[in-house]
Amino acid sequence: VFTARVLAAFEAEARKVLERHPANKRRQKADQPVANVVLTRGAGHAHRLVPLEEAGLPLRLACVSGDRTVLGLARIVGAKLVTKPGMTANLDTDLRLKFRAAAKQLRSRDLVLLHVKGADIAAHDRRPDLKVRFIERVDEEIGRLLADYDRPIRIAVASDHATLSESGQHGADPVPVLIWGDNIEADEVETLDEQSGAAGSLQRFPLQMLLGRLFELG
Repeated sequence: VFTARVLAAFEAEARKVLERHPANKRRQKADQPVANVVLTRGAGHAHRLVPLEEAGLPLRLACVSGDRTVLGLARIVGAKLVTKPGMTANLDTDLRLKFRAAAKQLRSRDLVLLHVKGADIAAHDRRPDLKVRFIERVDEEIGRLLADYDRPIRIAVASDHATLSESGQHGADPVPVLIWGDNIEADEVETLDEQSGAAGSLQRFPLQMLLGRLFELG
C-alpha cells in the first residue's frame, strides 16, 4: 500500500511537470500530441552495449522498428534508428520493407535489431490463427533475406516474453531462441517451439545474455 501511494504521488507530480515542460509547450503550439504521462510499468535502468573487443571497439548498432518504445530504448544505447511509413507495431506492418532495411544496415553495422510485434498483438486479441499466419510471414522474410545475402552472417530469433492466445495476457513461460549462422555448430533441434527448444544446446538462459551468446558461439 505504501509503495502504491508513493508511486501515485510520483505520477501526479510527473503530470504537472509534463504540463508545463517547454517541449510540450512547443508541441501544443505546433498542434502536435503532447506527452502527458510517465509509464511506470516495469522499473529498469539504462544499459551500455558491450564492446566487441576488450580494447573497447564500440558496437555499431541499428534498430529497424515501428514501435516508439523500442525506438526510444534503441536511441538510449546509441543505435541508428530506422523507421519509415509502413513500419508499424501491429499486424499490418510492412515486413518486406523492414527486412530490406535490415539487409541494407547489415552492410555497415555490426548488429541490426529488427523488431516485429504482430504475433504479440494477435495473441492479445486471442487470435492464434493470426499469430501463426504472422509468424509464417516472418519466417518467409528471414528465408528471403538469407537467400539474397552474400556475406558472413549470424542471426538470432527470440522474443522478450510469451503472450498466451488463450487468455490474451503475457506469460512467464520460457521462450524459444534460435541462433544460426557462420561458425555456429548445429544441434539436433529442427523446429523452433518451446518443447523442441528446451532440448537444444543453448539450454535455458536469461535473455540479457543473448547478445553475448550471439557473438561468442563458435
